[in-house]
Amino acid sequence: MPSSPLGAFLGGWEADDAETRAFVIAVAQAREDRFAACMRAEGFDYVALDMSDPAFGPYSGPVVGDVEPVAYGVAGGIRLAMATNRGVRGGTPNPNAGLTAGLDEAGRAALGEAERRCHDEALVAVPDPFDPFGPPGLLDPEVGALRRWYVEELSALQRRIAGDPEVVEAETRWARCMASAGFEYARPGDISADLERRAAPLWEALEVAYRETGAPTLGPSDLDRLAELERDERAIWQADQRCRSESRLDEIRRAVRRRYEQAFVDANEDRLALVRDRYHEALAKAREAIGE
Repeated sequence: MPSSPLGAFLGGWEADDAETRAFVIAVAQAREDRFAACMRAEGFDYVALDMSDPAFGPYSGPVVGDVEPVAYGVAGGIRLAMATNRGVRGGTPNPNAGLTAGLDEAGRAALGEAERRCHDEALVAVPDPFDPFGPPGLLDPEVGALRRWYVEELSALQRRIAGDPEVVEAETRWARCMASAGFEYARPGDISADLERRAAPLWEALEVAYRETGAPTLGPSDLDRLAELERDERAIWQADQRCRSESRLDEIRRAVRRRYEQAFVDANEDRLALVRDRYHEALAKAREAIGE
C-alpha cells in the first residue's frame, strides 16, 4: 500500500521485499545482457555479468534472510564480509577485467565510447522501472523539462518538510535526548554518516587483506576497533529508539510529510500525471523485457 499521498498518486510497483529484489535483479540482468550484446556488436569480447552476484548486481550486500540486522548493520556488514566474502569489492573476479589489456590510448578511448553508447542503448531498451525518465542526455526537450521540474520540486519538497517547525522542534527534542545519553548528533542522519566514517578504515583493511591473501580478514588491533564499533553502534541504536519514541520524531515526520505531499499533489496534479505516465511506461517496458 502506498505510504504517502505522492506515492498513492503516482502508483507503480507494489510488492514485498523478496519480490522486489527478484524483480530488480531480473531487470538488471536483462539490461546487462543487452549491454553485453551491444558491446560484442561493437567488436569487444564482453561477457555479461551475473547480476545476482553481490559483486556486480544491484544488491551488493548479503542476501535478505542470511542474518538478522543488528542495530544499523554497519559493524554487522563487516562481520558478514569476513564470514562469507560478501560485500568486499572484487570478491568475484570480473571476467571483463582484461578488456583494456593491449589497447593503446585510441583503443581505450574507443572502448569508453562503446561503453557509453551501449549503456544508454541498454537503459532505453530495459528502463529502470523506478525511474520515470531514463538517461537525461537522450530525453527530448519536453520530457527533459518535465524531468528538471520534477527533480527540483522533489528537492524543494524535502527542504520544506525538513524545515517545518514541527519537524525542527521534534529533531531538537531528539538531539537533546541523545545528548543526555552521551551522543552528540543534530539529526538521525548524522548517526549513519558517523558510523560509516568509523567503519571505512576497517573496510579498507579488508580490501588489502583480500588482495594479499585471498580472504577478507582483520588483524588483532582492527578486530578490537570492530568490537568497539559494535558496542557503540548498539548503544547508539538503543538511545536512538528511545529518543525517537520520546520525541515522537517519526510520527511527526510522517504527519508533516503527508500534509506537504498532499498540498504538492493538489497544486501540481496535471504535471504529476505526466510523471505518473512515465513511471507506468517504464515499469511496463521493464516487465516486457524480462518476459512478465
